[in-house]
Amino acid sequence: MRAKSVSLELRFFLILVFFTFFQDFIFATIYKFNIVNATVLKLLFALRDVIVIIFGLKNLLVLLIRKKVNVTDFVAILFLVVVVISAVFGEQDLFNKLLSSRVYIIPILLYFWGRNVKVNNENLKFIRHVLLLLTFFIVLSSLIERFLLPVDFWVYINLANFNSEVKGLTNLYSINELVGNFYTGNIRRAIGFAGDPLLLSYFLIPLFFFSLSNFFYNEKKKIFYLILTFGVLFVQVLTITRAVLIAQILSIIMFYIMYNIKLLFNKKVVTFFFLVGLGITFFIEKIWDIIYKTVTFNDGGSALTHLISFKTGLNTFLNNPLGLGIGTASTLVTAANGGFGSENSYFNLGIELGIIGLFIFLTFWIFTFYKIFINAKSNISNINKKIIMIFYISILLSSLAYMITGFASPQLWTMKTVMLYWFLVGICQNKLKGEI
Repeated sequence: MRAKSVSLELRFFLILVFFTFFQDFIFATIYKFNIVNATVLKLLFALRDVIVIIFGLKNLLVLLIRKKVNVTDFVAILFLVVVVISAVFGEQDLFNKLLSSRVYIIPILLYFWGRNVKVNNENLKFIRHVLLLLTFFIVLSSLIERFLLPVDFWVYINLANFNSEVKGLTNLYSINELVGNFYTGNIRRAIGFAGDPLLLSYFLIPLFFFSLSNFFYNEKKKIFYLILTFGVLFVQVLTITRAVLIAQILSIIMFYIMYNIKLLFNKKVVTFFFLVGLGITFFIEKIWDIIYKTVTFNDGGSALTHLISFKTGLNTFLNNPLGLGIGTASTLVTAANGGFGSENSYFNLGIELGIIGLFIFLTFWIFTFYKIFINAKSNISNINKKIIMIFYISILLSSLAYMITGFASPQLWTMKTVMLYWFLVGICQNKLKGEI
């Protein structure tokens, strides 16, 4: 019998994930040494998005031709239609409409790309090995960047100014010619080579839960998976991204309650995680001061800005329940509070697509979550399916974490942070092919 091979599209996508994570640093370095001009780099930035759109549409077409579209797929298609209609009839300029359309369309197309990846032994093992390698490499590079590379390194590369000139966007901004969000108070934040501490922390959400699931569902190499899990957590703490850390803790609690069985933890494991987490927290200078200022809204910056932005986004959404069209959210909210859009992913979507668009997207997301949850629970006692359980559990937990962070951050619409997640969500909707 001929051995099955790993999907070529799967290999290509995972290579694209590696590239996406390090793209800002790679391009900034290329630009710094004048290897190519800014125009070429603009095209390279756009090329990744074009690739995702092509493969996503191609796999959506395959599902339609083979008549394998399910209810969740239909809701996703409906959401795409709403986005297109809003873009066509919106009043914003073409550039803004293209940017906003992209952040809503690409996650759905990534989902459809993943939907056509077979859930078999070869593909799952390949994904597992690649994700472990990616996690290890990101953790190692982030620790090196945080503790060994001097701050002058980033001044020399000048990543923030590069993004301003080449991208023409303000998602990265300069503080003394350093990467945006490089400092919180007097604390130096880790960014790895992601280009921003927020991007690093949010990108690591599925990798954190993937490492954690491997620890609990594998009898072998438990020490390695435990170290890797805490390595990811430690890097996230170094980014000082509070929403992610809180969301991950809440996700584990919610998941445990939903299953209502001793699935992941016992008292010893919970105690161990708590003590190590507490030790990591004390390692960061003035971390408790940051927590206090966050709770009391006394930091004069981040926490207070989040609250003001939240209220502004809510009021804008309530005053325009049918939406203002693609490309309007960031413009309106920025003018109102001086920030970079509402600090709430759902308000941003609702302001642009209205309550109908928001309802359709949330329906799609909940449907994907429900499907994975049912698959995971039905297979929980089958010892022969542990490898697939790793994917189910990690994506379930990631879904909960991303859903929670959506209330306090616009990062759901940053492609780099959710690219891997939506692809894996698509894969986890598929039925198991053969024995695992």
